[in-house]
Amino acid sequence: MSAVLRLAGMTSGYGAVAAVRDLDLEVGEGEVVGLLGPNGAGKTTTLLTISGLLQPSRGSIELLGQDLAGRRPHRVARMGVGHVPEDKSLFYQLTVRDNLALGTRTLRRDLDQVTSWFPELARLLNRKAGLLSGGEQQMLALARTLIRRPRILLIDEMSMGLAPIIVERLFGMIGDIQRETGLSVLLVEQHVAMALGACERVYVLNHGQCMFEGAVQVLRKDPALLEAAYLGTSAVGQTA
Repeated sequence: MSAVLRLAGMTSGYGAVAAVRDLDLEVGEGEVVGLLGPNGAGKTTTLLTISGLLQPSRGSIELLGQDLAGRRPHRVARMGVGHVPEDKSLFYQLTVRDNLALGTRTLRRDLDQVTSWFPELARLLNRKAGLLSGGEQQMLALARTLIRRPRILLIDEMSMGLAPIIVERLFGMIGDIQRETGLSVLLVEQHVAMALGACERVYVLNHGQCMFEGAVQVLRKDPALLEAAYLGTSAVGQTA
């Protein structure tokens, strides 16, 4: 499987503080990979660095063999990185239609596609984003990113603040879209059970370091590995 995204020895953080250190990570073509770990582990920092909002102090970031490090966020997005941040970053005074229009120059054509994936949005096109429910806002954030047709989708805490039934629906929608399009996905998620159900492989970070990398099946067979990685009691490393 060819790598869409590859991080090699990436170190990044805030000023002199390195929140992520020497991270090696890959996401293959059409693969869904989870990035897990406790709060403060460096998961969001990793996504921000991939998308150009932070710059790595060491190591490399490649998208389909092209170096992303040092590029401005809008350029990274044009190269094919779609990022749905934890705060959704919607324009709440604009309508759903206007939010979607910001992501595409061919709104009429692309609108049919994203509303087929998120049919609730079709009836909400003229409603301001600030008046949507939490689940509807998350759908809009996903749709606005997907309308740009990224090569890889970075999702940060999709379940944050949402009822479990809504989270389950959103995970189902992402799964359907991924299978239809072959999109690669890197998923940061605190809802571990949902993430393990959606991903093929996972990385577990603790205090900015990778404590586990391997197939989801390995963790299902031995849940103690996941607990150890979360607690940082042992550097589990790569497990086949």
